[in-house]
Amino acid sequence: MEQWQPIKTAPQDGTDILLWLVPELPYQCVIGRYRLNTLYGPTWDFEDGHSVELEGATHWQPLPGLPTETPSSTE
Repeated sequence: MEQWQPIKTAPQDGTDILLWLVPELPYQCVIGRYRLNTLYGPTWDFEDGHSVELEGATHWQPLPGLPTETPSSTE
């Protein structure tokens, strides 16, 4: 697994990433992406439709790759 990186280095091209949020928020770790919100300015948008201002996230890392093995049958 990748190491957590400072949020300043996160991609701002809409790529889905894993975000670590400030402790005061109801979530700690979410999948999200950078978005330039025309009403509120730049935000981190989450898969569940919520979003926070850029200061709401402290660290990020790329999403892990897909599994390369399929589970074997347990018959």
